Amino acid sequence: MKQWVSKLPEYHTLDQRLSQCGMLKTDDRQIDKFKFWRDRLVMVKQVFDEAQPKTISQWWYDRRNGVQW
Repeated sequence: MKQWVSKLPEYHTLDQRLSQCGMLKTDDRQIDKFKFWRDRLVMVKQVFDEAQPKTISQWWYDRRNGVQW
């Protein structure tokens, strides 16, 4: 994570403690665990779930609905 953060163009404006966060465990990624970003994450997920692929390559890589594929 530290290498990825240091390669970002906005690296100098980011909170330097970001690289110390590490990866979240499965239990920590549950939507109810997020206090500050919960509402926005729910909206992003809704938009993602409602979006449909438009091009052949998007259909090829879209794995959300295996039955439809």
